[in-house]
Amino acid sequence: MATPVSRNPKRQRKKEGHQRRREAELAALKKQRRNRTIIRFGLVGGLILAVALVLSFTGGDDEDTDTASSTTTSALESPSTTAAPIDLPNLTCETPASPQTDLTAKPTVATPDAPATDLTCADHVVGTGAEVKDGDTVKVHYVGVGQISKNEFDASWGGDPATFALTDVIAGWTQGIPGMKVGGRRELVIPAVMAYGAEGRPGIEPDETLVFMIDLLEVNPAP
Repeated sequence: MATPVSRNPKRQRKKEGHQRRREAELAALKKQRRNRTIIRFGLVGGLILAVALVLSFTGGDDEDTDTASSTTTSALESPSTTAAPIDLPNLTCETPASPQTDLTAKPTVATPDAPATDLTCADHVVGTGAEVKDGDTVKVHYVGVGQISKNEFDASWGGDPATFALTDVIAGWTQGIPGMKVGGRRELVIPAVMAYGAEGRPGIEPDETLVFMIDLLEVNPAP
């Protein structure tokens, strides 16, 4: 319905002016409310983003680690089901036909055609430093290759050497490293029963023989 025209032009203009001011005030109020809403959502969004960033820098590390462990398996990691220790009082390391003696270069690893049934070792370089005893903590560089896949599943070369206690690793390392001397390079052929057995690991087949080349850099006696 149209607004009736006032017979008094002055009163009509005054009424229209008041209406325009009222409409302007309402428009300004709506704009102010809209701006407050935008600011409020902006603050909430910023808070959510800040929390997400904090979580990515704290809890995200675990996720990255899980992702990395899905493609490589560290020899420092003991299997969930540890094989019973095998008594190897007479473990003797052979001298390979073509020893790799350059300790400044990453060694290559050859794998046997058939799975191993016993732990065997070969000393490419016999060290002259301190000798490793059972339970000692050692610092090494190493390369690991699977006998079935022929793939390198783990290596410390290209990064920092690995330091670990011989009580915290697979049985093949626990029993195959004692007797090494600092400055030595040893090749270990480890049967699956002394590694990860039938359960395997990401990058390691079930019941897979593992071959390692290990350079001993330092040894610290067990407490």
